[in-house]
Amino acid sequence: PSLSTTLYVGSTPLDFTTASMITTSTATMNGTTTTTSNTSTTTGAHNLPRTAQETQQRVRDTVRALGMCHCLSKTGQAYQNRLQDVIRMTVRTTVAEFSGDFGSEAEKEDAVVASTTTTSQTTTTTTTTTTTTSSSSHNTNKKETSVTVGVTSMSFDRFMDCMDMLFEQLLALLKSAVGVNNFCREEGFTLKDKDGSPATTTKTESTTAVPSSSTSAPHSATGTKNTTTTTSGKTPTATSEAVTSAAELSAKSVSEVLRLRKEAHSLVNLEEMKRLWDACLSFTLQVEKASGHKAYGLRSTLLAQAKAFVERKHESNMSALVAALDSERWSQCDVSSERQAALTRLCSGRAVLSSKRYGADDTKENGEQEKMSEAEVEGIRYKVVWSCLLLVEMVMTNLACASQFQALATNLVGKVAELLRLFNSRSTKLVLGAGAIQSAARLKSINAKHLSLVTQCVGMVIAILPHVRAALMAQLPSKQHTLLVDLDKIKKEYAEHSEMVLNKFVNIIGGIVEHGLAPRIASINFDARAKANPLPAAPQDVTGPIPCCVFLEGVNTNIKKMHQVLNALLPNVHMQDVFSRIFAYVDQKIPAIL
Repeated sequence: PSLSTTLYVGSTPLDFTTASMITTSTATMNGTTTTTSNTSTTTGAHNLPRTAQETQQRVRDTVRALGMCHCLSKTGQAYQNRLQDVIRMTVRTTVAEFSGDFGSEAEKEDAVVASTTTTSQTTTTTTTTTTTTSSSSHNTNKKETSVTVGVTSMSFDRFMDCMDMLFEQLLALLKSAVGVNNFCREEGFTLKDKDGSPATTTKTESTTAVPSSSTSAPHSATGTKNTTTTTSGKTPTATSEAVTSAAELSAKSVSEVLRLRKEAHSLVNLEEMKRLWDACLSFTLQVEKASGHKAYGLRSTLLAQAKAFVERKHESNMSALVAALDSERWSQCDVSSERQAALTRLCSGRAVLSSKRYGADDTKENGEQEKMSEAEVEGIRYKVVWSCLLLVEMVMTNLACASQFQALATNLVGKVAELLRLFNSRSTKLVLGAGAIQSAARLKSINAKHLSLVTQCVGMVIAILPHVRAALMAQLPSKQHTLLVDLDKIKKEYAEHSEMVLNKFVNIIGGIVEHGLAPRIASINFDARAKANPLPAAPQDVTGPIPCCVFLEGVNTNIKKMHQVLNALLPNVHMQDVFSRIFAYVDQKIPAIL
């Protein structure tokens, strides 16, 4: 493999791909510094390396010369420092380009020159370094502040373009470093000197060479730490350390850029957050593959951003649901084909799949079915209100988040439970507790129509709860399935709510009977009615309808009115349940009144 990375000894470059080979080594012996130079400069094109073998041989010669001068360790450290400097400059330049911090080419060149000067002076005396740092600190802080403002003010699409380019550049550098490491491993170069004795680079005798495979763990292409057996024990090679440090620096740099956008990323939508997560996770996996180590810092930063997004989204959902319920007039609304498709996917075990893949084609082909009057769940139709559809949409969003960010699935179980409980408790207070009369909706009264729609909404939520539970279970480890017990409790709470609404229909008839019709019984002369309307000897002798008393006529009239209202809103099962209770109440209450 060709080595595209330039090694530095002191301030002199060692470029293995150029025609000229300059070896400058500084050896310290007995406190005296001696400089040895071995320069072979070519002037003709015929001396350029023509094959990879020739290039590799020139590299071997260079490394051998460095070993003889005891400068391998220094060269390895210089290579590592140079690689990190290139990564830092890549991050600065890329971010500045997209943030608009550098407005002209001259400013870019000045930034590059300043960074290079600062880097080269790291090998000089402490006094010079301190002077350079103090003189440029003000400008550096100013530029960093400008870049920070630029990053935070980027649009999401522009930021993702910036990250894509940054990932591409960093991975290219890591790939190059891995190539250098692989070549050095194959050649037995550790780029480390052994103190106290001359160093060579032969594979069999050199103290700087990697021994045979029987005594040393090989360095894999993924960048795991390579070790070499020396008199002092097993130590990693300089090139493997360079790969590891470069990977760590790349992950840390990306983490810092992400932290600048923490607030902005908590406000994006789910699709944008998915895009950011997938891009960063892909980069993380490639960095981990190159270094052989987990990028815990970058992973934790990415997870923190996802968690902040989920928390902000949940707060927004809770506020929106409260506002929707308070302004709800409890009138039936239409169901769009997209929302119906989401319900269908949920009931068929495809809750986490995008609506763009399913249901979109049907909407275009059947334009007349874009809106339906009822929502369908497992073949049963429900008449629902807007706030109920909003609740379902929020639950579906949380299911998608649990699928995308599986590490946050346990948190999202609680979020779903909070939304469901909020809808149940708030709707109970607004309808059964007549709170809608005082809410933003300003209803004049709570009637049977409102109650029937609440029953339908509660029934639909009960119908989808098992599917919500199954979708969350698929994202949770088996040890955390006990968290879903909370959803079972919520299902019982919804069932109790439905039972209370059904009993409310009976209470309505009961109130009419006891307070509106019962006082009229005292004014009815049943003896006179018996004489005026004698019973016929046989049923076939009846010639006309027998008029009812005012009391019974009132009971019959009110039950008919309720039947007309509920028949248009409730399914047959609920109709039979409601009127069975009403008739049982009338059969029990009327004899007691009489």
